[in-house]
Amino acid sequence: PEHRQVAFEAAAQSAVLLLNENNTLPMQLKGKTVALLGPNAAYHTVNGVNQEAAKHMLGSYYMWDGKVEVVTMDIALKNAGATVNWAPGCSGQGPPGSGSHLIPAAVELAKKADVSILVLGDVDGNGCGEWHDRDNLDLEGGQLQLLEAVTAVAKTTIVVLIHGRQQTFGIGNAVLKKVGAMISGFRPGEEGGSALVSIITGETNPSGKLAQSWPRTVGQVHSGSSPWLQRVRGKWVANNRKPIDPSGRHYDSYEADGWKDTPLFYFGYGLSYTDYTYKQVKAVESGTPEYQWNLTVTVENRGSRHGVEVVQVYIEDPAGLGFVPNWRRLVGFGRVAVGAGQTVSLTLPLLKEDIMLYNKDMKLQLMKGEYTLQVGGGSLNTPLSTTNLTITQQEG
Repeated sequence: PEHRQVAFEAAAQSAVLLLNENNTLPMQLKGKTVALLGPNAAYHTVNGVNQEAAKHMLGSYYMWDGKVEVVTMDIALKNAGATVNWAPGCSGQGPPGSGSHLIPAAVELAKKADVSILVLGDVDGNGCGEWHDRDNLDLEGGQLQLLEAVTAVAKTTIVVLIHGRQQTFGIGNAVLKKVGAMISGFRPGEEGGSALVSIITGETNPSGKLAQSWPRTVGQVHSGSSPWLQRVRGKWVANNRKPIDPSGRHYDSYEADGWKDTPLFYFGYGLSYTDYTYKQVKAVESGTPEYQWNLTVTVENRGSRHGVEVVQVYIEDPAGLGFVPNWRRLVGFGRVAVGAGQTVSLTLPLLKEDIMLYNKDMKLQLMKGEYTLQVGGGSLNTPLSTTNLTITQQEG
């Protein structure tokens, strides 16, 4: 039915490929033996505990009577021709190590499999939702211990996150060095399993981008590392420590070993199975009352696969405004399909309201000065293609 195709497209377009070491993905699954592990992997009951992966796909706010099919990862992998051996591996909620008695069985499956796919994250009802705050962003329950145990023995490890918040992965996030690929599916809905497996096999070229930055540890929340749009201020500039970003942005440093100062993943980040180049960025006055400028950019697909790129437009405010400027602001974006080896031109409208800032009297105002517009596939993609925009008259 048409509505299920819409559900598939929504899940496929919003999933974000976070890691893909040595081009682990895409991967042909037909004929492969898959160890499918984790509390969000399947809809089964084990030792009296219902592994309600279907509900986890939907999230906290839904009205589901069980009559509408929700495609979980076990179903989708079998549909792709894989031989699937499943085990929960742990509990997805509770204190660290919960359900660790289930880990040995999962490890045995991982040893024998061609590839191990761990479906981890937040479980519905307790792990993530209204009135369910946490004081730690690490994978809940025994999931981190399961991931560490499986990556120690698996030939190839793929992590699929079904979740409602950013995740972290233990001290220094060190276990991620052993992960071949990781996909953030968030709450992908009724066709979530099908969409995520289509990304694994390459039927879908991932195009999703993060709408938040991910801290490396809960201690970074509200630091200079998160959120991405936090103003450059306080000790991160005053102490002149560690110019980490190519733009020269500073972060507060951590004394503990194993922690870096920058976000784990930046706002706007997301990998693809192809590569894009940006060039010929221009901002021209539109001459229409609806918007003030047309921003044009040329996007080239340098790879051998068709792809869809989310073009992101950022602005850096003029110096000398009388208050601390933003590091970088998102003022526009657009999706564009680009065939393998092709070049496409994209035009985006830029409103003066997108550029206006609150002045010292807390009134929106178009400030005079020279702004730098930056266009690319993420907030820290370098080099971002740039052009200047000069405002000669203050408004508001």
